[in-house]
Amino acid sequence: MSLHIIWMNQQNKVWSNIGWNIYYMVFFGILSYILGIIKFTMPGVEGNVSDLREIPLLISVFYITNPFYTLGSALISALGTPPDGSFLSSFLMHAIPLLVTWYFYYNLRKLNYGNIIQGLIWVIFTLVYYLVLLLPLLIITNLAFGLNTDKNPIDFYFELISSIRFEIVASALVSALFLVQFEIRNTLQDHLANLENLVKERTQELAIANDALILRNQELNQQKDELAITLGNLKETQGLLIQSEKMASLGTLTAGVAHEINNPLNFIHGGNQILMDLESQLKNSLTDETRDMYSSATSMIQTGFERTSEIIQSLMAFSYRDKSVLIPSNINQIIDNTLLFLGNKITPDIVIHKYYHLQEEVPVFKGRIHQVLLNIVDNAIYAVLENDETKTKEIFIRTEKLSNHAVIRISNNGAMIPEEHLKQVFDPFFTTKEPGKGTGLGLSICYSLIQEHQGTIRVENAENEVAFTIEIPLDVPHQV
Repeated sequence: MSLHIIWMNQQNKVWSNIGWNIYYMVFFGILSYILGIIKFTMPGVEGNVSDLREIPLLISVFYITNPFYTLGSALISALGTPPDGSFLSSFLMHAIPLLVTWYFYYNLRKLNYGNIIQGLIWVIFTLVYYLVLLLPLLIITNLAFGLNTDKNPIDFYFELISSIRFEIVASALVSALFLVQFEIRNTLQDHLANLENLVKERTQELAIANDALILRNQELNQQKDELAITLGNLKETQGLLIQSEKMASLGTLTAGVAHEINNPLNFIHGGNQILMDLESQLKNSLTDETRDMYSSATSMIQTGFERTSEIIQSLMAFSYRDKSVLIPSNINQIIDNTLLFLGNKITPDIVIHKYYHLQEEVPVFKGRIHQVLLNIVDNAIYAVLENDETKTKEIFIRTEKLSNHAVIRISNNGAMIPEEHLKQVFDPFFTTKEPGKGTGLGLSICYSLIQEHQGTIRVENAENEVAFTIEIPLDVPHQV
């Protein structure tokens, strides 16, 4: 296909050259014919006239690229031969010199002389054209066709020189001046073409450099984005480490406090048992009023002990720092312990609805699932408290088994999360709380901890409530 296109281009170029050669041949031939039939009076030579037909013929060789088309110009010019002259003689005396002139000009161009030098050389050549080529051929062809036979060839030659000296000088000067301006114009066109090519090359280089710059800029932007992601991951990791250390420290402190409180609780429990044992022995020696007061006191002590014991158990469950072992656990009990731990934040106007339908034990990291539930319930409490005070503040906690997964759904009737924020809820440091009331790490940590359980966590705006749904597989290996 490409070879065909190249061939077609070459053919078009050939036909284009032929067309231009024919055009120049006809144009300069007709111009020579016109100037041949116009006679000019020679200055200083009374009674002699001449024509200037040689000027267009000499100039034609500057344009014609194939020497044989100069023969056509000579043929057209010969059409202006006077009736008493010979058409064939006129044709031959111009055709042969024009062929020689064409070859001389194209060899002159190869020498790359300066424009002025070429003009001077052309003046000399034009004199040779007349004196050596044109006039001798005129005499020879005239003799061959029986014209001017009564004249001596040498006398006839000098007579011709004398009679057309104005034409010789005019043709030499005019054609030489035309050649100089013709070469200057060609040089300027070549410089213009070179300049256009240079501009095109520079433009292409600039375009390539600009594309490279754009590509480099894109690479830098990509590296910038990657660096930003890396920094974000580092911040997230840093936040997780900080939170993990805080929780570890809190767990250690809580375990220590729970252990220390547990000892005096045992004393209280033991002392209360002694008092309860003595009650039967002292009932006969005490009045009814004293006995009732005694019984109420021991009952109050027992109630306080049991509530304190529950709190201590919740603290111990929260502070338990499991390492890498999934322990089958009762999710419902973990939720109750979490609510007990947050008891001081649950105000009387908050109603918590619990729907426990999950009966199976779920393999979890107990300490980590405590932390997840603590964060989500704490956010739910914050959301309902921030809502309209006249509205009933409700939190719904549901558990169930669904497709071999334990499902925990915690929802509240607080304000809806804006749609544009739903995808950012689990991003590190994202928070809608007022400054000082949240770090934006809680839900991010929850997301990571649930992933450690090979589970999922999502948030959605359900009908009149915001719901967090956690799904944890029931069949994951106990060791991860």
